[in-house]
Amino acid sequence: QEFAQAAQVPVLTMDSPSDFKWSSTCEKDLFPDLNIKLVREIIGTGGELASIRLEETAQGYLTPQEWHEEMLHINKEDTVLIDCRNTKEYAIGHFPNAVDPHTTTFNQFPQWARQHAPQLKEKKVLMYCTGGIRCEKASAYLRRQGVSQVQHLKGGVHKYLETFGSEGTFKGKNFVFDGRGAASAQETQLGKEGDFVNMDVESSNDDEIVGNCLYCSASYDTFHPHCVCTVCREPILV
Repeated sequence: QEFAQAAQVPVLTMDSPSDFKWSSTCEKDLFPDLNIKLVREIIGTGGELASIRLEETAQGYLTPQEWHEEMLHINKEDTVLIDCRNTKEYAIGHFPNAVDPHTTTFNQFPQWARQHAPQLKEKKVLMYCTGGIRCEKASAYLRRQGVSQVQHLKGGVHKYLETFGSEGTFKGKNFVFDGRGAASAQETQLGKEGDFVNMDVESSNDDEIVGNCLYCSASYDTFHPHCVCTVCREPILV
């Protein structure tokens, strides 16, 4: 509230407590600092998606429960499942049969959407991302390209894993933007209740590894700061 007054902007509000995403961990110093700033876009696209209105992003929501039903009964012939995250995130965890747009930053997604919109106009499109922000903008943008049947997962992979944990259809780990690097289904579900601090996730065998080493193709899903592409500087699995 003090920040809103100082910045002369409306006080931040949320529709319900369920809009928050909770995590518990025994690790320390996951974030090096805290910054609060005003930006045109939460996820930068160079301003390309800045014109999308809030009411557009709320169209086509699927709750985790509704999404789960879609995943169990998906028709591959008339439905396209799109992962709105970057390819490094897709590499270590995704829903089965999801399309990877092969982006390294989200500002590359609009171009991908324009190129593929003609093939998607007669399809039912389901979209997801980490926490629900990118797929809100991405789905609204796809509708602007003439694709009418577009829905997206409210709260993203995080909310889905909170709800279903390892009993859901998501495979692998969810890439996260803090010191953990990734969160398993079990970690995410228990973290919601604050129980993860009492659990040794490393000892769990319930998590399927979907990533592969770039060189030997062995199952592997851990990114390290010193293993990056020499061209784009994105982390790679080695």
